[in-house]
Amino acid sequence: MVKVYEYKFAFADYITFLLFIMVYVLILFVIKGINRNVRINEWKKGMERVRNRIINLSVIFGGLMMLAILGVEIRDYFCFYLPYKQNKYSVVEGNVQDFYTDSLNESFKVGEVDFFYRGYDGQTGYHTPKADGGYIRENDQHVIIEYIESDFIGNIIVGVWIEREEQKSPNDNIEE
Repeated sequence: MVKVYEYKFAFADYITFLLFIMVYVLILFVIKGINRNVRINEWKKGMERVRNRIINLSVIFGGLMMLAILGVEIRDYFCFYLPYKQNKYSVVEGNVQDFYTDSLNESFKVGEVDFFYRGYDGQTGYHTPKADGGYIRENDQHVIIEYIESDFIGNIIVGVWIEREEQKSPNDNIEE
C-alpha cells in the first residue's frame, strides 16, 4: 500500500481572494474620500447620498466576506488540520462499496463508513473525483482511508492509501 494523499492546510489558497476583497474595500474608501472633497451642486447631492449608501453597503459586504473566509479557514485549521497532525483521526481499511460518481460528486462506503465529496477546490480534505484523476476509482478497490468525523460536513478524508499497482503515475508524490 502507498499513501497517495495527505491532508495539508493551505491558507495561501485563500490569500488571493482575501487580497482581492481587501483591495476592493480600499478602493471604495478612496472613492468615498475623493467624492467628499469635490464640490457638488444641489442637484447632484441626492445622487451622492445614494452612491455613498451603495459604497457603505459594499464595504460592509466586503468585510463580512473577509470574516466568513477567515472563519472557515480557522475552523479548518482547528477542527481538521490540528487533529490530523496530532493523530486524532479514524482509519478504515477495506474494499470500496456503493461507489457512485458523476462529473462533480462522488460517494462510496468502506466498511460501515460513508464518504461524500464534491470535486471543487473550496472543500477541505480529499475531494478529487475519478473524472479529474482521483484515486478512488471503482467498487472492490482495496483502500485505507484516514478520516476525521464531522457533524456539520461529514467524514473528511485526510489520508488515502491504495495498492501500489493502482497509483496514477510514477511522478505522483507518494510515501510508503
